[in-house]
Amino acid sequence: MHRYGGINTLLGYISTNDGFSDFNYVQTIRTNIPIGNATSPYDDPQPADDNLPFYWTNNELPNYTNTWGYDVIFQDSPQRKINNGTWWNAELSVVGKNVHGN
Repeated sequence: MHRYGGINTLLGYISTNDGFSDFNYVQTIRTNIPIGNATSPYDDPQPADDNLPFYWTNNELPNYTNTWGYDVIFQDSPQRKINNGTWWNAELSVVGKNVHGN
C-alpha cells in the first residue's frame, strides 16, 4: 500500500523595491525519485510547460499577478507517492527583471 503526501501552499510577494518588475517564480526540486524523466535537481513543473525556467507560463502569469494586493502569487498543491526512502525538497525563488538594466 502506498501513501500520498503533500502540502497546500499559497504565497504572495509584494515588491519593496521599484527597481524590478515582471515577477515570477522558479521552483527547484531535489529528490531521489524524479518525475518526467528529469534529473535531480530540476525546475518545476516537470515536464516543462514551455521553454522558460519559470513556474508560471506567460499565458498563466496574468492569473497570478496583481492579485489580492500582491505583485505575484504562488499556489501549489504537490503530492507524491511516498515509498520507503523517498525524499523530496522544493526551493522557491521569486524573480523579477531589473528595470534599470544594472
